[in-house]
Amino acid sequence: LPLPLAGRVRQVRTQHGRLLGWSETGPEGAPQALFLHPMLGRGGGWQGVWQHLPGRHLIAPDLPGHGRTDFDISQDLQEQAMIDALSVIDGPVDLVGHSFGGTVALRIAVAKPELVRSLTLIEPVYFVLLRDALHPAYLDYLRQAQPLAGALARGDHDSAARAFIDTWGGVPAHEIPTRKWREIVARMPLVEQSQNATLNGAAPERLRLSDVARLAMPVQLIEGDRSPSVVSAIGDVLAENVPGLKRAQIADAGHMLAQSHSETVGAQIAAFWRGIADGRGTDAAVAA
Repeated sequence: LPLPLAGRVRQVRTQHGRLLGWSETGPEGAPQALFLHPMLGRGGGWQGVWQHLPGRHLIAPDLPGHGRTDFDISQDLQEQAMIDALSVIDGPVDLVGHSFGGTVALRIAVAKPELVRSLTLIEPVYFVLLRDALHPAYLDYLRQAQPLAGALARGDHDSAARAFIDTWGGVPAHEIPTRKWREIVARMPLVEQSQNATLNGAAPERLRLSDVARLAMPVQLIEGDRSPSVVSAIGDVLAENVPGLKRAQIADAGHMLAQSHSETVGAQIAAFWRGIADGRGTDAAVAA
């Protein structure tokens, strides 16, 4: 097994007075890779994947309202996450984003393509792109997400957390320790705020489907074969609109595959990067 990484945890106060924290490891001066975690996660959650990515300077910020990073409620969550992510790098990166972090990664790749050598998306939950594509899965998902939407509208964050975990979590809600459960419940307002960009498209700077057609860097999409059906629909829409996108499916994996199948996900990312470096494009794949 790989040896544990000698990771470092950083925290600074931004020019606007917020605390911003991140995890990093790997040699200084090595090519940088930026990792953006899912909703309810934290930067340190990439450690399992990082074990399989030697030779890079790996950086993972805590997204706003997560870990050691504050959230300014006067700003859009996705916009704030993008600004934070760009502030912890000092040049081009290989960009990796999972779930909500994948939506932030897409925003960065479109807005700052000169800073993105390659883009790896792990089940990005950009539901509103389905609406842009007039895909029936958008309305289907809205119906399926009614328990979550109703609980958020009522301010019933405990019920909202149960609905969210039932769909997107890797374990049943009743198996989550009490302290961790309280943290999840407390972050339900972040889930609601994230929907401005990802679900209802109310965020003023939200990504549109026409934007992704401009992506010119190598792009891969990693999915689990046991994830919610809306994930595959989003993947279909991205594959139809992102030039040269390659898809890899991880067997027996659900939405939290970067944690449950970290070795396979890490190997897939490493193969993708090697393929680019060797001039083989994005054809390398190890999904099992």
